[in-house]
Amino acid sequence: MNLTSNWKGFYSNQDNECYDLIDTHKGGFFACTFSSLNSIVQAYNSCKILPKNINLDMCLSMSCDSPLNLYDLFFEIESSIDIHSSLSAFSNPNENRYKIPITFASRPFKEQNYKAISPIWNKYFSPSHRIKSLCHNLTSKYKINMDTTLGVYYRGTDKTKEEELPSYEEYIDKVNFILSKGPFDRVFLQTDEAALKDLFLKSIDNSFCIDELGFSTTGDGVHRELRKKGSGQTHNSEHLLAVVWIFSQLHSLIINTSHVSHAMCLYRNNTNNVFQYRRGKWIS
Repeated sequence: MNLTSNWKGFYSNQDNECYDLIDTHKGGFFACTFSSLNSIVQAYNSCKILPKNINLDMCLSMSCDSPLNLYDLFFEIESSIDIHSSLSAFSNPNENRYKIPITFASRPFKEQNYKAISPIWNKYFSPSHRIKSLCHNLTSKYKINMDTTLGVYYRGTDKTKEEELPSYEEYIDKVNFILSKGPFDRVFLQTDEAALKDLFLKSIDNSFCIDELGFSTTGDGVHRELRKKGSGQTHNSEHLLAVVWIFSQLHSLIINTSHVSHAMCLYRNNTNNVFQYRRGKWIS
């Protein structure tokens, strides 16, 4: 059985992995993964079924140089996570149905029910061995200590079409405030805006960003610019996922609203020590 990402639903009493999910969403890398997550949740809520395979070739091809076997390139299914056991609290004993809530990335991340969503996210979007190896290499290369490094992620450029973006000064002021409260010796910045990168590295002592991810030069967003160029998309997507995984393990994060930031929280399983900028306010 195949289900596309816009399936209409049906009822079944099966309690197993019994379908192939084929996602056809068109968007950025993490917009696609959230489309798949939403489809998995809908199917499980209605039918108590889970995918045995996920095909992201049609959607992630926008973020990669090659359109083949893209799920396996980035992710793997984590067999050790038992979804039925993890989510038993959300079942309806009178019907073979579940009510797993899902909060989209546009909402404050602290409103997400991580006990419900993180098991599904971490089962089906666990980074592949290749990506985890890349994480190890980056952590070693940049000497990242998870306990004493403050993570700062600023999603700018085309995101302004969807969300209110903080000013650079607001971000830098927040970083200085958090640094004054915590035992941090370094600050790991990741952003798609070169102007912020230049100002930030000058303004914040012991700050750094990785060289492997590029910056937008037109304001259209790195993913769109690489797509127009026709190369470098896979390299960028791999390193973006690796950075998200690394950020999820840092002691504290400063983020603004985006799918990328939301993924960090889901891998983290919570919003503890996470400071989110949303619609003119800081939420923690």
